[in-house]
Amino acid sequence: MKSNPIPISSAEGGVWFNGFFTSSMVRKIQLCCYRSMNFTFFHVLLIILGSAMWINDEIYHLHFVSK
Repeated sequence: MKSNPIPISSAEGGVWFNGFFTSSMVRKIQLCCYRSMNFTFFHVLLIILGSAMWINDEIYHLHFVSK
């Protein structure tokens, strides 16, 4: 059985991650995209990356935490 490296609950981790991710990362990415005018490409990439991370997190919690 694997142990979670971060000793906080899933909800707290999600709130912290979402707050950090939206505040700093998205702002930087938006600035870069507006400069290069490739906003749609990076926006789609960001959505795919975010959903992949969320799916991985859900699978991790379903597989390890439920046991």
